[in-house]
Amino acid sequence: MRPASPWILFLQDFRADQSTKLKAKEVLSEASKKWRGMQAGEKAKYEEPAQALKAKYSEAMKSYKESGKQDAWKRDPERPKKPLTPFFKFMEEQRAAAGNPKEVVEITKSAGLKWKSLSESEKSRYAAGWAEAKEKYAAELQAYKDSGKEAKWEKRVGITALKEKMQAKKVAAKARTQKAKDANKAKLQKAKAVEKAKKAKETEKAKKAKEAEKAKKAKETEKAKKAKETEKAKKAKVTEKAKKAKGSTQVKKANAAVKKAKEAQKAKAKKAKEAEKVKKAKAAEKAKKAAVRSKAKAKAKV
Repeated sequence: MRPASPWILFLQDFRADQSTKLKAKEVLSEASKKWRGMQAGEKAKYEEPAQALKAKYSEAMKSYKESGKQDAWKRDPERPKKPLTPFFKFMEEQRAAAGNPKEVVEITKSAGLKWKSLSESEKSRYAAGWAEAKEKYAAELQAYKDSGKEAKWEKRVGITALKEKMQAKKVAAKARTQKAKDANKAKLQKAKAVEKAKKAKETEKAKKAKEAEKAKKAKETEKAKKAKETEKAKKAKVTEKAKKAKGSTQVKKANAAVKKAKEAQKAKAKKAKEAEKVKKAKAAEKAKKAAVRSKAKAKAKV
C-alpha cells in the first residue's frame, strides 16, 4: 500500500479534531484552507513522518521487485512465452544496436521507418520460423490452460478475485443500468399513461361540453319552437276570437235585421189591420148611412 502524503496525514488529524464541529462536506474545504495557510515549520510535523513512510515503502518495494514476486504476479513463470513477430525481432535487433535505452521513442520511430523500407527478401530473414513458432506457442498455451496452471496462478496472485470483483461490479453496474432503464421506462410509461389519461379526460370533457352545448342549443331550439308555436296558437286564438267576434256581430246584425224586418212586417200588418178596420168602419158607417137613407126614403114613400 502506498504511503500517505503530508497532506493526507494532516487531513487525518484535522478530521479527528473537527469530526463533531463540521459537516462531512465542509471538512475537506476547511482543511484545504488551513493547509494552504500553514507555515513550513508547521507542515514539517507531517512532512517528516511522510518521508519516513515513503522511504520504508520504497525499500519494501525494492525488496519485492528483487525477489521476483512482482514479475511472478505480472506473469506466470510456467506460462509459455509468446514468440516475437518478425517486426519485433527486427525491433529488438535495432534496440540492441542503439545501446541507449533512454532514447526508446526515437529508436522505435527510426526502426519503424527502416522496417517499412525493407524489401520482402530482407524481411524474410526475420520471418523465418515465425509460422512454426506461432503454431507451437498456440499448442503449448492451450495445454497450459487445460492443465489448470493458469487458473491456479491467477487465484494465487489475486487475479481471480480481481476478475470476480470486476465481474461482480460489471454485473452490478449492468443491473443498475437495467434498473435505471426499467425505472426510466416505467417513468415514461407512467408519464405516457398520465398524458393519455389527461388527453382522455380532456377529450371526455370536450365531448361533454359539446353534448352540453348541443343539448343547450336543442333546448333553445325547442324553446324557440314552443315560443313560436305558442305565438302561433296565440295568434290563431286571437284570429279565432276575432273571427268569432266578427261572426257574432254579423249574427247579431242579422238577428237585428230579422227582428227589424219582423217588427216592420208586424207594424205593416198592424197598419193593414187598422186600415182594414178603418175601411170596415167606413163601410159600416156607409152602410149605416145607406140604411138610414133607404129607411128615410121608404118612410117618405109611405
